[in-house]
Amino acid sequence: MGLTFFRRKEVVPVFVPQKLSGLLLPIITPLNEDFTVDALALKAFTARLMNKGVKNFFVLNSFSESEFLSNEERKKILQIVSNEINGKGVLIVGCFGTSTDEIISRINEAKEFSGLCVVNVPLAALERELEFVDFFDSIFTQTSANIILYNNPSIYKKNIPPLWLDNIINWERLVGVIDSSKSSDYLDELGKYYQFTKIFEENDELSFDALKRGFSGLCPLSANAFPAYYIDLVDNYAGLDFHKLVRNEAKISALNKLLPTQKKLQAFKYALSLSGIIQSFSSPVLEELTEKEKRLVEDAFGVKKRILIEK
Repeated sequence: MGLTFFRRKEVVPVFVPQKLSGLLLPIITPLNEDFTVDALALKAFTARLMNKGVKNFFVLNSFSESEFLSNEERKKILQIVSNEINGKGVLIVGCFGTSTDEIISRINEAKEFSGLCVVNVPLAALERELEFVDFFDSIFTQTSANIILYNNPSIYKKNIPPLWLDNIINWERLVGVIDSSKSSDYLDELGKYYQFTKIFEENDELSFDALKRGFSGLCPLSANAFPAYYIDLVDNYAGLDFHKLVRNEAKISALNKLLPTQKKLQAFKYALSLSGIIQSFSSPVLEELTEKEKRLVEDAFGVKKRILIEK
């Protein structure tokens, strides 16, 4: 028998999951040399992405370096992006933490700007099904946000067990899942849940598999540099020119494959900086690119000192 828990009585507006279709762009954080948020660059970068057709902005995401920022800097990011999209797009806020209380606090901090939050499941709630249910009971009774699950086994070395989702699948404010499992088997398991929107994060090779399995969108880091490619990929998946697709994919995969995973963020920041879009500064705890790696980024596109970011 499955576990059950009571719904809160408060009536909360239901988010329409269809708004999550297409590209969810996990916007990176432009930083100054002192590692504060580069407000002007973030504003200009957001406007540029909107001009490219981006509708869904995922801030404080797993690529945003938000864990290294103060609460004031995090709020600054929310304020800037919220003001810039000004109702012309969907603002999605990452509310990650190591405990239920921390995640709830993040959600309540975000509610001034958005009622759509992405949450990870703390390790304690991944150990036993009862704790998993208790985690969501707390989320849905202590906040009014619409919730998207974030599944990333690289954090705790385990996926959210799909069968556990049966306990919460019919909650109206559970509107989606972002999956970073990089597993075709796990994609199959999630594909069975028609009740919420499914978005796939990263790993270009599996992006097509995710779309074939009924995922409605993608959430790739490289979309910061190539938004039009991913918008076209999701919107016109069935009718894309295969040869054109392969050429574009090869160009984007070059950066993904040349450098280790832990340096992909730094690589894309460097790529964007070569076109003057943002500065290349990253959080001090992240390892800097070597000169050789910088040359790899430049050479991946056959240019020097100027990368072929979409114009």
